[in-house]
Formats: sequence, C-alpha cells, structure tokens
Amino acid sequence: MRTVLIICLFLFVSHNVISQEFEVPKITKVGGDYKQFYGKPIEYTFPDTVRSLIHRYIERDSTVNYLIEMTFEDNYYFLDILERAELSGDTISEFSCLLSSTNRYCKIGDKTLPIYFSHDKEFGFYGFFFTGTSLRIILRRVAYLQFELIDVYLTN
Repeated sequence: MRTVLIICLFLFVSHNVISQEFEVPKITKVGGDYKQFYGKPIEYTFPDTVRSLIHRYIERDSTVNYLIEMTFEDNYYFLDILERAELSGDTISEFSCLLSSTNRYCKIGDKTLPIYFSHDKEFGFYGFFFTGTSLRIILRRVAYLQFELIDVYLTN
C-alpha cells in the first residue's frame, strides 16, 4: 500500500513539473500593444554602408512606417525594407503580436525598424500587407562579423 502511495505521489509531482516546464507563455495585451515575453529585445547592427542605404531610403518619407524582412540563404542575407500599410482591427493585433514575438529591431537615425524573418510568416500568420516600393539589400557573409555588399535595388 505504501509503495502505491509513493508511486501516485511521484506521478502527480512529475506531471506538474513537466506541464509547467513546457507551458507556452500567454500573449497578453498591455496598454494597446503586446508585451514582449521573451526577455530583452535584440538590437541588430548592420555595417555602416547598409545603415546609410537604409537611412537614405526611409528619410524619403517620414510619415511612412517601415520594417525589415530578413531572409537567409547559404551565406547570403536579403534585407527587404518594406513600407507598412495602414492597418485596422484584428490585422493590427496580428502584426503587433508578430513583431513583439520576434523581439528584434534595428535603430536607424531616430527610427526603430522592427525585424522579422521571412519564415516567421510561413509558420505563423500573415494577415498584414505592404504597399509601395521596397528596398532590397543583399549581403554576403565573408567571415565572422564581416559582410560584403552584393547588390541594392528597388522592388515593386
């Protein structure tokens, strides 16, 4: 009888520990935006030439909100600087949730541009859209923390 009681107690405790260990954090809205629940955001710092290109591009129109979609392929990095359309209702919630969950950004001048990876929208959700022309920057990694600018062009 004592053995059965010990086994039941062990199973109860181990079940509670396992379920708490793998519990997915809940997304909660705080003051109109979704809080970041994965700790301190990661600030990306691109090479000066890239920062200068992005700065010149986003200074064209200070009323537009921009963000960066980043794609990786082998040693190549594709940065798409996108204009975000005005959103409403649930779409704004999806967009805010995605950006706060990615927890990445880049400071260019006095602007903060959120960064998300292209595969975030493939495995998450994609209810928002982009308008206008985007700037594409292609970099190649040549060594640790060293990048070569391969190409820069505008896309529609």
